[in-house]
Amino acid sequence: MAKELPRTAVLRSYLRSLVSRAGLRHGMAMFAATSLANVLDYGFNVAMGRLLSAGGYGVLVALNAVLQIVSVSMVVGSTVVAHYIAEFAARGQRGRMSAFVQSALRSTVLWGGGAALLVGVLSAPIARLLQIPSKTPVWVAAAALLPMVVKLVTVGTLQGLQKFNALGTTHVIQAALRLAFGVLLVRLGTDAVGALAALPASATGSVLLGLAFLGGIAWKRTGAAHRVRTADLMRYAGATIVGVVSFAALTNVDVLIVKRYYPPVEAGYYSMAVTLGKIIVFLPAAFAQVLFPKSAQRHVQRRDSSRLVRLSLAATSLPCAALTAAYWVAPGPILRTVFGVASPFQGPVLGLLALAMSGYALVNVWLNYFLSVEQTGFVYALAAALIAQLVLLTLYHDTLTQVAIVLAVTGAGLLVFSEAWFQLQRRDHRERTAREPPYGPDGS
Repeated sequence: MAKELPRTAVLRSYLRSLVSRAGLRHGMAMFAATSLANVLDYGFNVAMGRLLSAGGYGVLVALNAVLQIVSVSMVVGSTVVAHYIAEFAARGQRGRMSAFVQSALRSTVLWGGGAALLVGVLSAPIARLLQIPSKTPVWVAAAALLPMVVKLVTVGTLQGLQKFNALGTTHVIQAALRLAFGVLLVRLGTDAVGALAALPASATGSVLLGLAFLGGIAWKRTGAAHRVRTADLMRYAGATIVGVVSFAALTNVDVLIVKRYYPPVEAGYYSMAVTLGKIIVFLPAAFAQVLFPKSAQRHVQRRDSSRLVRLSLAATSLPCAALTAAYWVAPGPILRTVFGVASPFQGPVLGLLALAMSGYALVNVWLNYFLSVEQTGFVYALAAALIAQLVLLTLYHDTLTQVAIVLAVTGAGLLVFSEAWFQLQRRDHRERTAREPPYGPDGS
């Protein structure tokens, strides 16, 4: 018994040390916040699935996919902001940080307004392509782009500053507003237009809250210049946009393919399965969000982030494995419970989609890691995978099972490539740090 007490004390001390680590606290805080936000988001989707017809729900999901693909090019703003804010914070350059944030806010107002105008102008061909009988839903969806794009700056700044409690709160508030506005407007008889109108309303509320959290950083002039060279910013932004757009398209283009080639009701059912599958991508995304600024900070300090990325992958894999197992074992009961419909698929469509989205959830961790340490060559692998996936979907879409298999194969291939790229990067890092001393303290 006397021998067990020291072991117990050591274990207890280790657990206390683990819990006290900022990375774990931040990860769990963001996981809790994004989990709640995801519950509210999927509550929105479930509510719309029940309140709208199958055709109306298909319109909502299709336009959401278009919004994500079109506006995700603006996510580069969030990623670039988080990257530079993390660097400014690591060096204690608050004046340059404030100047950078204010410049980014001005730019995204212009970009967001331009993107909204472009989608509005193209509303007629978009409606025809997606077999939507009216241009009005497209116009409403376009209105969401401006607040969505501006929000990316507030989110990126909070992420780069590692203010994860504030960041999580903005996610939760936006999801809650979207659910509340969506249910209210659809019950007033506005159908898919009302469901779509909830997007700009909730995004605007999130932007205002984010600006409140940032305070003087977003508006107080310091007289400093951020001194970020345009060439460097554009080089990093260009690679980032390739990676972010490619990843978004990889996880959304199947909805558009199915909407194009399948009848509206069958496409609507597939949209329900995709909605469930994307829980697996977005539920553990908090760990990638926490990884990004921490590994970026370590990169500035010339420190290795291998342990951080491994922990993020492990944390991400746990909810992915649990949900994938559930989708394989009980697809019919899950669809009936969530959407109130019996399983309309022949073959393990939901299970295969879960497997595919688990792969993409892990790829998202790799993408955030490689961007944070400026290993931007990785993004071109995502672009190549997107081209391969589009070719395969064009050739093999006779059944929905084939569509799901294509997604799963593409995700698995990307995971193999990610590990190989990581090993090459790690070897290069060891050689570099052997020649250069570490910079600064451990900022994790």
